[in-house]
Amino acid sequence: MIDEYVGCIRRQQPHGPYVLAGWSYGAFLAAGAAQRLYAKGEQVRMVLIDPVCRQDFCCENRAALLRLLAEGQTPLALPEHFDQQTPDSQLADFISLAKTAGMVSQNLTLQAAETWLDNIAHLLRLLTEHTPGESVPVPCLMVYAAGRPAHWTPAETEWQGWINNADDAVIEASHWQIMMEAPHVQACAQHITRWLCATSTQPENTL
Repeated sequence: MIDEYVGCIRRQQPHGPYVLAGWSYGAFLAAGAAQRLYAKGEQVRMVLIDPVCRQDFCCENRAALLRLLAEGQTPLALPEHFDQQTPDSQLADFISLAKTAGMVSQNLTLQAAETWLDNIAHLLRLLTEHTPGESVPVPCLMVYAAGRPAHWTPAETEWQGWINNADDAVIEASHWQIMMEAPHVQACAQHITRWLCATSTQPENTL
């Protein structure tokens, strides 16, 4: 997937300087693209917005995936006996709760829900099975959400190599608000704009 992104980037702009940004899961795509472009001798700057850690998204089965989703942007109170239910009953209860909470369309059918969940499971497998490369010495800004879920693994567990040489900023928002609610998006954009101005002059990549 990262190679596909790099290919798309280079078709639009064959050579740097590049500015890459990735939020959440997308931080792995941005970091991977930065590594590849840097290795080709390109100038790259990168913004990582509240990057996640792979271990928080390992789902061994459908029930684990539903629990993960229930702990997300729109929390859902799953039944106490959820783990004892059949898979079909688990799905039906989850979708009912998700519709009530406005998390999914009221018209979502169980068949469409199956497809939706299969797609999410596939993307999470790509994430958890991904092996990140070493960090590279490019200018980097880490933007953190102050309201990151407390049960998530701290970002430094997985991103320390990038953090060591990065600037940072903190937004008073949740992991989702930072990219989905206008005031927080604007605050994030202001931090990024100031950082880009401050890092506009870079040493040449000598690779």
